[in-house]
Amino acid sequence: MPELHRIEALPRQVGQVVTVRGWVMTTRSSGKIAFIVLRDGTGYLQAVLSKKDVPDSAWDAFGN
Repeated sequence: MPELHRIEALPRQVGQVVTVRGWVMTTRSSGKIAFIVLRDGTGYLQAVLSKKDVPDSAWDAFGN
């Protein structure tokens, strides 16, 4: 199981691949790009998905 990181600790993880866990607060999409705002109790994180950069399965999961 991967090590989980709190959102408040992410500035110390710049340049690394991390796993976060939290609640989805909002989502929005403009066709080929999507935004997800996560919250974990220590802060907020906006994730950006580009349809051309993620597998089709990840893009489809966002839509569901």
